[in-house]
Amino acid sequence: VQGFQEGFKGVADIDFNIRGAVAKTGTMEKGYKDMMDLANEIGGKTKFNNLDAALAINSAATLGLLDKEIKTLMPSTANLAQAFSSDLNKTLESTIAYINTYNLKVSEATKVNDMVAVTAKKSAADLERLQGGFQYVGSTAKSMNIPLESVFAVLGKLNDSGIYGSSAGTALNNFLVQVSKNAPKIEKMIGEKLTDKDGKLKALPDIFEKVADKVKNLDDTTRNAILFDLFGIRGGKNIMTFLNQGVDGLRKLEEEIKNSNGTVNMMSEFMMKGIGGAIEEFLSTMETAFQSVFQALEPLLMPIFISLTLIGDTIININKHF
Repeated sequence: VQGFQEGFKGVADIDFNIRGAVAKTGTMEKGYKDMMDLANEIGGKTKFNNLDAALAINSAATLGLLDKEIKTLMPSTANLAQAFSSDLNKTLESTIAYINTYNLKVSEATKVNDMVAVTAKKSAADLERLQGGFQYVGSTAKSMNIPLESVFAVLGKLNDSGIYGSSAGTALNNFLVQVSKNAPKIEKMIGEKLTDKDGKLKALPDIFEKVADKVKNLDDTTRNAILFDLFGIRGGKNIMTFLNQGVDGLRKLEEEIKNSNGTVNMMSEFMMKGIGGAIEEFLSTMETAFQSVFQALEPLLMPIFISLTLIGDTIININKHF
């Protein structure tokens, strides 16, 4: 009995979340089948069950995506979450944040997720740490036309140095703010403009390298005083990271992130090749089949559930009089 109750509740929760999504997107009954098919597809092809997919679809609609955009975003994002054994809903919200912050199209989600995957694979900035850092620096970086792959690479290297998550984002954000405020002083120190001929900020590795080169031979006290004066305490720590480890690793990581096409699919497929993946896919497929049966029988089951509910209500009302 308990198993049937849980099964019924699961079906109901999936239905409520899908209906919640299409109510927000405005497609109502027209979009219901498409979104339910999407939940079934994610549930059948990944480690996530149909309810996981339905919750993520509802979250995407809450964040303003339309049905077509959700259908574009979900497969790649589910594969990213699967590749790193991460929560599907949180992964989806992070991907949407990257896209929205950088004013990208949802059709670019696969590219963004590949970039995230390489960052998390090649550095200590896992999905959660990367998102935690990005939320503190993303808007500032975008306003200064810094490429997304450059932001990810710097956050990755800062995490490698023990400056984790939001602390990495704060350090990079403070550095960028101080660069804007103290540009004349910094340009005087390095002997050249921080911007190119088009007025855009030069590549971050180049700036880090120029600054580090000017202070590397100074004694510790003088060097730290100059860096903290120009970039603030947290921003100064950002520069010190690359003073200590150099920028070759940063440049290499940024190039790998830029050329990351196919990384998510490769990692996701590998995760499902073992016995664990086979079991997860089997269980998800069984749940999808169970859900499909309920959908097919819905016209027959609805009158039965309504009748049983009325009988229950009648019994409750009768009992009130005794």
